[in-house]
Amino acid sequence: LPQGNGSTVTRSSELGRGLWCLAKRQEVNSILDLFLAKGDGSTTLLLESLLQKPLASDGGQEKRQPRTLFGFERDRRSFALAARWLRARSGVAVTELAAPMGSITSSPAHHAEMVVLASEHASVAHAASLVAALLIEGEPYPDEGYSASVRLSSPERPSSIRALCERFPVDLVFLDP
Repeated sequence: LPQGNGSTVTRSSELGRGLWCLAKRQEVNSILDLFLAKGDGSTTLLLESLLQKPLASDGGQEKRQPRTLFGFERDRRSFALAARWLRARSGVAVTELAAPMGSITSSPAHHAEMVVLASEHASVAHAASLVAALLIEGEPYPDEGYSASVRLSSPERPSSIRALCERFPVDLVFLDP
């Protein structure tokens, strides 16, 4: 792997080895990474495992399962670093999206629009046998400034993570410690 931005999650760390092994499992083709940070730690390990998936045989034809990495990042600078880092990888089609935020833009329709874009970009990547890396800037579930106790007891609200998970099956979720 190329020189990173300073992540401590590497192939030589216990966490890194665990992620690598989990993501290499045959049934894992779609991964949700919360949060990307600068993209050079857990995100890279998860992506590399998807890139190295073996071809599947389908009636004598060898083809790849559609492989997708979703990632959220709240910090604008980290998001930009992650996008640049992942664009440098071969075999990956990176799409940058923005999570609808705020009470005006966080409607179910706005989340659905984001998912339609994600789906279109993933389809193009998969058709080219590339890993689709769908990077979403913003919160997976907007807090709208409320405390955790208020958010936990409030009624269900539209969110980017819900919209994505309703459209795409997710085989593995990683939440950075």
